[in-house]
Amino acid sequence: MNRPDPAQWMRWHDMLVQGRSRAGTEGGRVLVSLSLMCEPFDALACVAVSESHGFPYALFESRDPDRVLFGLGQGCELRCEPQASLSGLAGRWRQWLESAIKEGPSGPLVMGGARFDTASWQDPHWMDFPQAVMTLHPVQWLQEPNGSYLLLQAWVGADSDVNALLDEQKTFFDALGKPVPLPETVAERQGCDASSMPAAQWQGAVGKAVESIQRGELHKVVLARHVLRRHSAPVAVAALLRRLRQRNASAHLFAIRRGQSCFLGATPERLAHLQNGVVNTHALAGTAARGADEATDRDLGQALMTSPKERAEHDLVVRSIRQGLERLGAVVQAADAPELRRMPTLQHLSTPIQADLGRQLGVLEVIEQLHPTPAVAGSSREQALAFIRRHEGLDRGWYAGPVGWMNDQDEGDFVVALRSVLVRGSDAYLFAGCGVVADSLPQSEYQETCLKLSGMFNALQAALEVAPA
Repeated sequence: MNRPDPAQWMRWHDMLVQGRSRAGTEGGRVLVSLSLMCEPFDALACVAVSESHGFPYALFESRDPDRVLFGLGQGCELRCEPQASLSGLAGRWRQWLESAIKEGPSGPLVMGGARFDTASWQDPHWMDFPQAVMTLHPVQWLQEPNGSYLLLQAWVGADSDVNALLDEQKTFFDALGKPVPLPETVAERQGCDASSMPAAQWQGAVGKAVESIQRGELHKVVLARHVLRRHSAPVAVAALLRRLRQRNASAHLFAIRRGQSCFLGATPERLAHLQNGVVNTHALAGTAARGADEATDRDLGQALMTSPKERAEHDLVVRSIRQGLERLGAVVQAADAPELRRMPTLQHLSTPIQADLGRQLGVLEVIEQLHPTPAVAGSSREQALAFIRRHEGLDRGWYAGPVGWMNDQDEGDFVVALRSVLVRGSDAYLFAGCGVVADSLPQSEYQETCLKLSGMFNALQAALEVAPA
């Protein structure tokens, strides 16, 4: 595994000492970051080692552009208090950067995410995941089309033990340099799956949503549910991630390990990518199954493209995203018509959207404006959220929330945490939802959630049959 050489360790030591001295002079704490060019790295191998040692970590693999980030260690965190805003985190991040000591080709960055709804209650199984958090990992890798980088990062105070910081980082490299033994046993499903709400009751909630929409109280609402699957042994997270990557190479892969929990997924939906003042996103709404053969698959896709119900639902999301970006002062361009985006078990309507924002705002301000979109909440937003809180009977936690990263230029990339699972030891909470509109049928919407859940169920079963190498 890539690690600094002795001269680089010495340079990092000197930078930490400099940061400690500045913290003593100025008061408070100082961000210190050293970036080094490195060889490409295997992120899933890093996950496997981290899982075996119980290290906290964050993984993010994006597509278009292809980028891989892996952050290791707890580090210092930017946290969002209840009812606080993501833009508040952005302001504190800028304060960190004002007195930062930085060296190398790539600046410091933080990784993290947020709950879908910070105003909802919190179930115990989400206890390891706060309202919103962005973590400055002590060791951070970044792999981009133009190269790979290793970042050493620290938040240093006047009383910081520099040698202890170095020892912690070296411990990570020592662990990553050792192979992970293959498990001797295979975890198996244990008992029956437990749903957050019985099927009939959940379909009843859909029926209430349809009635509310027909009365004109809202235009659309997204209702979700989870299924708890228990296993005879801890879920092999690295193996599950590998299976998800193999099943859908076009998806954005993510995993965040905090405490006793790991939240992971392979989502088709990007919320916003900001670089050089340009926002790239897309509206993803409207769903159909894949066909068993090419002709059936084509017919299903064509039916999706021409469905008045699905197109109306999709156009609602396009308008919402466009309006959100325009409120930020952006010049927005959206495709005239959606395209089909095909996944292993599903196909969706997708409309690419690009906005010239300029450089006055950062990625968290964009995320705060867009999240939650009608694709995961509904419209109008506040009415839909109120309905979800009353009738869904579920703490979504970070499911359908924003997950991603942010750098020292206020640029970054966040996805919507769909097609996801919360792993707590041998327990796996799988999530899925669907959009309800005026002519929705409760049984059909329930079947759509079953279809969405099937992809993760299949990947989870396969993952438990292979080793997390």
